Amino acid sequence: MDKPSGIYKDIMDKLMEVHPRLVEISDYIHDNPELGHEEFKAARILCDEIAAAGFSVEEGVADLPTAFVGTYAPHPQDGPTVAVVAEYDALPVIGHGCGHNVIATGALGAALALKPFMDSIGGTLKIIGTPAEDTTGDKVVMLEKGVFDGVDFAMQCHPNDRTMPDAKFLAIHSMKINFYGVASHASRAPEKGISALDAMMLGFTGTEFLRGHVTKDVSIAGIITSGGTASNSIPDFASAEFGIRSLDIKTLRDVVTRVENCFRGAELMTGARLEIIHDKWLHSNVRVPLLNETVMKYARMGGAEQILPQETMASTDFSNVTTALPAARLDIAFAPVGTSTHSQGFADAGKEPMAHRAIASAAFAMAATAYDLFTKPELAAEIRRQWEEITK
Repeated sequence: MDKPSGIYKDIMDKLMEVHPRLVEISDYIHDNPELGHEEFKAARILCDEIAAAGFSVEEGVADLPTAFVGTYAPHPQDGPTVAVVAEYDALPVIGHGCGHNVIATGALGAALALKPFMDSIGGTLKIIGTPAEDTTGDKVVMLEKGVFDGVDFAMQCHPNDRTMPDAKFLAIHSMKINFYGVASHASRAPEKGISALDAMMLGFTGTEFLRGHVTKDVSIAGIITSGGTASNSIPDFASAEFGIRSLDIKTLRDVVTRVENCFRGAELMTGARLEIIHDKWLHSNVRVPLLNETVMKYARMGGAEQILPQETMASTDFSNVTTALPAARLDIAFAPVGTSTHSQGFADAGKEPMAHRAIASAAFAMAATAYDLFTKPELAAEIRRQWEEITK
């Protein structure tokens, strides 16, 4: 692939100027992992950095203390609004086993690299900080509360074991199942008890049979989080958590109903009282060919490594953003092929030289794509047209 030239070389030169600082910030976030809604150190250092670069910064947006929006718009009336999206929450136990330190600094790098050129072009450049992707999926909340209103295009990077721009993401629904029974001694008076655990296990048995009657893209994953405290006592409470996935949101809603019915049947069979608590709905992503092609072109130009065939991935709240506006996620290689996300190996890769190079490659891809969206109205219009056609 050709090396950057002209304005794209200027963008890359600016990126390389700030790259050592991006590495420092990435390693700092990596070494100070914070769970969703607790990312105060990460949000603070990111907000301070974009404010020092001349962005106006609004913190605590959407009533989320660690969410923020940075904006730079010397000529907002003369072009679109383009956002790069940051994540910075960590996982329990293994810390940044999903590489969100690279997501954060990739977005930061794109914003810092492009900002000097905004003075001579029209439009609005935003960096949006989104908390708790791996838990409550707060982009959904931020969409509902208007944080993405007025944004015309959005981009995000995500570290992976390969570089690809067009992965399919599954829609997912999370739900909690609780059963309330009646406690009793398991041998003295079993007839007086109603086992919440029995009800839970019957419901799980139903979901096992259900797996044989759904499409191949459907995943039904559940764990029991509480099932009693002693074998000689009939449990009066049992709880479980489920994550149900599908490539299609309509299929997902149907499967969720069928899973519910498995547990409603268990309620009827045992007499234990059922409680179902519905959590987040994340959509499958809308993939816009021209936008993804543009991002990938600049990823190659920026030196992205391990460019491999596309895969179907797990789920992300960024998919909900793609249903609201044209948006692209670039998966960027930062670990050896075969390294799984949400693993200790993935966390360990987060400070290696390849991860530091990935920050630059991803930041350049997003900055260069944003520059084209600002300066090539025909490209932006065709991307918008493709997105509208797909989302009909």
